Amino acid sequence: PPRSLGLGMYQHDLPEKILDEKLSTTSIDAVATVGVDINSCSSEILGKVPSLTAALCEKIIKNRPLHRREDLLKIPRLGVKTFENCAAFIRV
Repeated sequence: PPRSLGLGMYQHDLPEKILDEKLSTTSIDAVATVGVDINSCSSEILGKVPSLTAALCEKIIKNRPLHRREDLLKIPRLGVKTFENCAAFIRV
């Protein structure tokens, strides 16, 4: 939850819903800019990658370590279209 981040004394002046939305937007922007290390990121961060569902994130984590992006195609239920949508945001 955003309140547990300790963002400063003024974070309590905003509704928690707004803080949560801003945190989500900021983390999605960071994933889009920097990408994620597929072998070390959490499932929560991996879930910010376009086209990856919570179930796919868990399957990816169970199949670590991955050595190339193309290894994602070996993950059950992760098809070519999903791979095309997420590969640019993933670092190995």
